[in-house]
Amino acid sequence: MTSNDTCKDLLKAARAIETNKADEFLAMRDKMERLFAEHGFRDENIKSAARPEILVMRLDGIGDFVMMSGFMRELRRNYPSSRITLIVNRNILDFVSLCPYVNEVIPFDVPKSKSSSAFEAWHDFIAYCSEHLWRHHFDWAFVPQWGGEKLLQFMLAFLSGAKNRVGFSQWIETVYVPLQGIELDTAIANSFLTHTLTNPPEIEHEADRCFFMLTALGLAVESTELETWYSTSDKISAGMKLGKNADKKTLAVLGIGASKAVCRYPVEKYAAAMAEIIGRNAFIVLVGGADVEKDASTFSAMIKSDNIMSLVAKLSLRETAALISLADIYIGNDTGTAHIAAAVDTPAVVLYPEAKDKEHIHGALLSNYVKFRPRGRHIALRPEHGLDGCAEHAYIYGGCEKDYPHCITQIDPAEIVRAYDELMSR
Repeated sequence: MTSNDTCKDLLKAARAIETNKADEFLAMRDKMERLFAEHGFRDENIKSAARPEILVMRLDGIGDFVMMSGFMRELRRNYPSSRITLIVNRNILDFVSLCPYVNEVIPFDVPKSKSSSAFEAWHDFIAYCSEHLWRHHFDWAFVPQWGGEKLLQFMLAFLSGAKNRVGFSQWIETVYVPLQGIELDTAIANSFLTHTLTNPPEIEHEADRCFFMLTALGLAVESTELETWYSTSDKISAGMKLGKNADKKTLAVLGIGASKAVCRYPVEKYAAAMAEIIGRNAFIVLVGGADVEKDASTFSAMIKSDNIMSLVAKLSLRETAALISLADIYIGNDTGTAHIAAAVDTPAVVLYPEAKDKEHIHGALLSNYVKFRPRGRHIALRPEHGLDGCAEHAYIYGGCEKDYPHCITQIDPAEIVRAYDELMSR
């Protein structure tokens, strides 16, 4: 641990570093590195070799964290006596608060917006690190996110004061496709790390990439199972809200939401499929956030049945996980609840906008199905071909270029019913 006086002195010196010119960015980093060294953050510590102080950062969504859940378990298995601190976005704080592999979970609010520049974020990050992180004197910081823009996360890992900082290279996507004009951006971002990783191209799944981060450092991975965590009270609460409605019926949880509109299957088509499934003695429970309350109302208005219940916006994320664990089957879009279903071993029917004929085009880079497919028992439903411009353009992340339900609308409700029958007969 670092003393309060040391943190105050460091904060005062760090705030004096100017952040107004792009060509001085590396100089800013170098000045901060010298300050860390002067305040003891780079000193050798014999005790920390066996019990390092560890920071893990995951600043995206629910599904992404579920993909990393096995990483947390295996990290703890390698360092059973270490103190591990986890930083997550505030909107999933409750969901991860019961993770048994960490000592502390700290919420992080991305400053201003996702488009904030590193210069705008620098002093915000210093204030955050001074308040929450410097006192821990971290030996290691891990940033397991694989793709996308990672400069701000790498900068936060650096400003945490961690002596060793591990992440996948900025623009790691070049493992699969050369990108032009990114050399400087890559060099700046990667300069905040001490260990920059590049996975072998055959490692395609996001969860496996997280495990690779451990093995690349010589750590052991004994299991690649994924997990989610909820309490007994979460399970009781979910059960009470469900009541006895599903007694002697097949309990099917229907996830109608998704963070991206392009991934949302039309509720009218879901209603057509569920009308058939209800006839198979099933009880349907809708789940999702407040953003799909209107869709839930539309769905319920289309099917007048006592075998439908909407718990949309009525469950916490942990209660949602508990409910899915009680279900016989999960049906829904490619979103976090589908990964929760896999983690609690509930069979799932998952719908994707990405056409099957897109998968072979740099699938490990562009295909959400290849990168994020559920690890458990599941049937994936995808259209055979892209619609309109999506069919014409080869390189589209996620297979569909629209910002509304488009290619996914080609999935016939009868396909959902068939997939339900197949999973329930296994």
